[in-house]
Amino acid sequence: MNVYYPFVDLQSWMKRNESSESLSNHKNLKFENLHLYYGINDLSPGQNLLRNLDKKRLLENRPIYVFAMNPDEVSQVQFASQIKDVMAPFPPSWISTQFVSFLTSWLPLNNKTVMKHVCSAISDIVQKAESISSLSPFFEAVLSSENPNASPAIEEAIKGNQKTTQIDDLLQNLIQSQYDAVRAFVPRVIQFASSDQTKLKMFKKLLTDSSFAVRFEVTKYVPLLPEKAAIYFANALTKDVHPRIRSTLPIRFAKFNFFISTIATNLKSDSDWSVRACLCSQLPLCQESENAGSIALELINDSVWQVSYSALKAYSAILSANETATVENAPAVLESLSKSIQTASQSCLKFAVLDTFFGVASRSSIPEDSLVQFSNSILDSQPSPIKLHYIEGITKSGKPELVNLIKDNATTIIEEGVQPVLYRVMDLLATTPEFPILDGQYEILTICEDKICKNNVLISSNGLIKTSVDLKRTYGQYNEPLTFTID
Repeated sequence: MNVYYPFVDLQSWMKRNESSESLSNHKNLKFENLHLYYGINDLSPGQNLLRNLDKKRLLENRPIYVFAMNPDEVSQVQFASQIKDVMAPFPPSWISTQFVSFLTSWLPLNNKTVMKHVCSAISDIVQKAESISSLSPFFEAVLSSENPNASPAIEEAIKGNQKTTQIDDLLQNLIQSQYDAVRAFVPRVIQFASSDQTKLKMFKKLLTDSSFAVRFEVTKYVPLLPEKAAIYFANALTKDVHPRIRSTLPIRFAKFNFFISTIATNLKSDSDWSVRACLCSQLPLCQESENAGSIALELINDSVWQVSYSALKAYSAILSANETATVENAPAVLESLSKSIQTASQSCLKFAVLDTFFGVASRSSIPEDSLVQFSNSILDSQPSPIKLHYIEGITKSGKPELVNLIKDNATTIIEEGVQPVLYRVMDLLATTPEFPILDGQYEILTICEDKICKNNVLISSNGLIKTSVDLKRTYGQYNEPLTFTID
């Protein structure tokens, strides 16, 4: 740690000037030199004279610099907590030229407790200093510590300063800092610059900064700019080299009316799949829902399944949020969904395809042969959980044209012996008048607690569906055999 000692030569000087006569010849004696001797007993005559040169300041009651120079943390905390009192009797010129210089090089940047006290005194330091622009080195030191209290404290101090030209000089100095954390702070307070032209000039400088952290901070504050400037910077950020910068743009700008034309059209073909997936996740928030839906449909069959999943969820959300929305060219959409579910290997992606299918089918007219072909592909080739989800969706929809899709396959599904699917079909048969009631007994395999046993299911002509499943005790919750009837 570099420590600034402005009084290190005082002791040798005192030895050469012990008499009051010698001391009186030094008209330019700096009072800050006195602090080195506070709290020291048995001082020499010359030292005692120094301590009493200005009783108005009550210097003997403030052993501040002794605490500052002490490497002990408790002493340093005591000094940091009294910064406001230290500055009280001194003029602004002394604060700017002497005290802040000392404080800047003294700061124990890695000590969070001390830095917390220093940050709490920043507003007082700004008020006492001659100009806020002269505090650039001090602010740079505080910000480079990356202490969580630093940025809010400095922002509040800048906000309360009315001299905007000084703020411009301060920000220009901070932009040229060698520390990323310091330059990343500037976008947070650019709004306090003197003019829009100055703000834009600074943003352009930060937009090409070599640090990812700085450019990432720029994305947070570009939305606060006037629309024309925001469009310019947003468009430039879509070409940023870092995918995390590009992927954060949909989050920042999804609700803006220029999002589709300026950002989405560029990002939908981005080379990084995480950017495309992030774009899809924000499409439901767009003001232009129709254009947002078109982009989601384009990305349904993306080469990366995470993007396809996000696109499907986005399109379903867009349809759900717009009750009067219709689906143009629904057969083409259905064909795209069919292709997606047949090539997908992830169950979550298959579920998302089915959810989108129900949304499309409820908003548009699709030729019956296309619906039948899609339905048969689900019932013939998809695993049981997907069939279950499909049948549940049909049950919830209550649309006759969808119910008819599985009417001819009901017996086949039951005979397959897939228990969850079976119960959904039986429930549908018992509550849907369009279905012929099956009268017969079917034997299925029931998997319960890792044991496979055969059970009889009776579907009677009066609409009752009965089964008996004997659950033997395997875990604590199964204490006795269970017999139940589904009505």
